Amino acid sequence: MYDEVKQSSEELILPEHRGGTGLPVANILGEGGKMKLNTGLRALGLLMGMVLVGTIVLLVVSADEKMLGTDTSVHSGAMFEISGSTHVMKTDVLALGSTLESLADEYGPLTIPSTVNRYDIVQFSQTHLNPDQNNSLKVTVHGQAYDMHLERMNFEDIDDGIDSYSGSIDGLDDSVAIFTFDRNLVLGGSVQLRDEFLFVSPVQNREYSLNTTMPLHIVYSSKDMK
Repeated sequence: MYDEVKQSSEELILPEHRGGTGLPVANILGEGGKMKLNTGLRALGLLMGMVLVGTIVLLVVSADEKMLGTDTSVHSGAMFEISGSTHVMKTDVLALGSTLESLADEYGPLTIPSTVNRYDIVQFSQTHLNPDQNNSLKVTVHGQAYDMHLERMNFEDIDDGIDSYSGSIDGLDDSVAIFTFDRNLVLGGSVQLRDEFLFVSPVQNREYSLNTTMPLHIVYSSKDMK
């Protein structure tokens, strides 16, 4: 780039001045002037190169931001979560992947329904519920925040610490939520929406789940079933 600019400038012809004939710039400037001109051209070439590189970098960064999702609407969590109680281990797990094998050493053999093609793996810590009143829990469904209301279902009188609750989710018309808790730990549940069901299912066998502080569950949608 610099050599091209230099050659063009040396071939530049100045217009006639005071009756003289047009002469190349290099001839008029002399050796000293040519050195200053060359220095200036080097600086100009360097500046143009820096501008070009900066432009390319800016374009690449902008493209990367679009590809990587600076859009905050993209949700990377599980398709259903109880806020403050759900610990997401892995999302978008495919049935044919190797994830189950990698977890088997620590959590034992995991049982995934054969009809499920894709799921999220989560754990639940204790959820504080009052069996004698309506409970309001903050939840997220496909990345959107809602309030879920649950009341204890009175179909048993046994005080074994295992209770089932039913209710709905504000803002999701015709939703039905049913969950079972064992001493405030989620055992399993489902959420019925207008166009799909979301399921929360335990996947460890009893031996391993009893020795796991927060047993593993999968969350999956009826849309991801065969």
